[in-house]
This record gives sequence, C-alpha cells and structure tokens, in this order.
Amino acid sequence: MNNFAAIISALLAAQSGGVDRITTLTNTPPDPAEYLFLSVLPIRQSDDYRATSNAMRIVSTMAGMVGMDSPYPTGSAIQYSDFSEQTVKLAIATGLNERQIREIQGLIRLAGTGEANGQSPDDILTNSLLNLYRKGVVQALDDTSEYLRAQALSTGALNWTFNGKVLAVDYGVPTANKRVLTGTDGFGGSTSKFWDTVRWGRKQVKSVRAFVLSDDSLEMVLANDVNKITVVNDNESVGKNIRIVTVRRAVRNAEGITVGFDQDARSTVTLVSYRRQAQIIAPGAANGTTGVQLFPNGVMSVIGNNTSDDILTNDGSAQASNNLGYTQVSPTVEGGGRIGRWGRTYTPEGAPWSARAEGVSNELPVIETPEKLALATFPMV
Repeated sequence: MNNFAAIISALLAAQSGGVDRITTLTNTPPDPAEYLFLSVLPIRQSDDYRATSNAMRIVSTMAGMVGMDSPYPTGSAIQYSDFSEQTVKLAIATGLNERQIREIQGLIRLAGTGEANGQSPDDILTNSLLNLYRKGVVQALDDTSEYLRAQALSTGALNWTFNGKVLAVDYGVPTANKRVLTGTDGFGGSTSKFWDTVRWGRKQVKSVRAFVLSDDSLEMVLANDVNKITVVNDNESVGKNIRIVTVRRAVRNAEGITVGFDQDARSTVTLVSYRRQAQIIAPGAANGTTGVQLFPNGVMSVIGNNTSDDILTNDGSAQASNNLGYTQVSPTVEGGGRIGRWGRTYTPEGAPWSARAEGVSNELPVIETPEKLALATFPMV
C-alpha cells in the first residue's frame, strides 16, 4: 500500500458489526487506573443532547397514632432532584508534520531491506496512524472529560473558558458541605484543622468513599508536624497518577517523640492523591505545550459512597442505587446522530503520504446527589 490513503481505506473496510475500527476506538473506555474520577462519574450514553436528571426520593417518616374513625395523618415526603444542562461539544484535530512523515518514510525504507524489526511497510503505516489517533484524539478527549469531572468534584461547579466560549454549571452543593479554612487553620498552618475537617467531612456525607487531594496538598499535610501524622501505608501501585496513603494521628511526648497512637477510629484516614496532568498548547513553552494539573491544590474533596436509596425516576420506575452522578455522552451530528463519540482519519487532498485525525464528543458531568460531596478549601504554604 505504502501510503496513508490506502491504510485508511483498509481500516474502514475492516468493520465489526457495521462500525469501522476508528469509531470503535473512539468509544473505547479509558483505563480507569489512569482516570480516577471515571469510576465516580462513570460514562452513561444518552440519545439526548441535554444532560437531565429529575428523580424523586421518597423519605419515610414515622407513622402517627390516631383514634378510631379518625383521618390518617399525612406523612412521608417526596423530594425532587432536578438537573438540566446542555452538553458541551468537545473537539480536536491533529496531523503528522513533515518531520514525522520523514521518519515514517525512513522506517519504510528500512522495511524494504529487512531492517525494521520484522515490520512491513503496511505495519509501520497502520501503527503510526493508530498511534496518532489514540494519542492525538482519543486521549485528548479523555483528558478533557476528566478535567471537567475533576473541576466538578473539586469545586461543585464548572467554570471553563476556551476558544471564547464559556461553560458555567452550578451543581448545587449545599452550603453546609463547603468549608473554607483560612490563615493558620489551613492544613499546613500552626493551628491546622486537618483532623477536625476529616471528621466534618464524614459527618456531612455520612459514608465516605474517598478523601481526595492533589499530591502537593497531601505532602503539605504529611509534612506539617502540627497534624501529628504517622503514615501507616503508602501505596503507589494503583497507577502512576494515583497514590493512596493511610495515616494515623500520633500521640507524642513533650520532646515530640511518638509514644503511641490515638485510639479513636476517627483518627485514622485514607487519603487519595491524584497526580494526573494534561497538556495544553503553550506557544512560549520549550516544546510548545505545558502541563495542567487536573485536581487543584488547596482543596480536599470528600466523596460519598454510592448507597441504595428509595429513588424513582421521572417515569415512576425504580432506580437501584443513588449514585453521586455520571458523565453523559450524547450523539454527534458528525456521527449521523449515533450515540457516542465520533472520529475519523483522512488524508488531505493530494497528499496521500500525510494523515489527519479528528474527534468530537458531546458530553457533560452530572452530579445527581450533591449532598454526597463535601469540599474543604485551604491555603497552600
């Protein structure tokens, strides 16, 4: 074949269930070990371009005592949770530049002499094209999706401006679930309220799934002697971007030497540090890009567990569990109205040796039960 146009035609011909390989790759879920919040707000596909959630929660109240032949007292309550926002359109386009094409051509020449580690010219072109698509399009969409989830779960809102467009969403996290620590009360300060905040978070969300911080915030907590922390377990094997640390509050003598541990079970906590960065275009940077930390410093998100609850959907059917929320993925016009992301690879006209890749997703994080999210903010020192 020896050109990208022929390789793309072959990929389109190699269909599975009527869907080409590029479309299948576009909708392949990312590795959950790399994207922490994908498990908290999992992908849910919908045929609606609006992300909506309007469920009824039945709150049981105690029955009252009545006399014979008396009217029944009114009891139990129905609470409504309404959310309705337009999904946001995410898009990316990328291509191979001349330098990369020269390198590919060089590998193909080696393949002709049997010096390309057993790869044929078609192998080289196919792998180059799929790598361009995976890294340049699929990961780009995955990273932005996770960026939006991280912002929702660290601020209770979305406030993102890109390309002159503004995305603004307020998820309605209760005021009681927001705690602002200032001055020396911050986790790195001389009157740190770290342990008080841990207990506050547990009280607010009732059952905690995770305490999440950035790595810089976690290191500040661990380094502040006022917090009297001893690390029980430090696990970095979950994934290169996720670190799980279990700590206990130590008891120290007047010389600052640890002589035991606080026996209160509330004085042990597991903290999750999220380190993942995404790249954005930065013309002044050395490589033309710079890293963006997905989870911000100076925030601890207390995320509640998914628990069974008495939930009815708007059509009256039962819902098995009361999740914190999900990430809605809607259809795309580019995909002919088919639900899910859309993508394609192609060769610019008259340039069969070149390749371009594009991808689009209409999506939005949805937080259905904002009372299961508590947010503590604090200064970094």
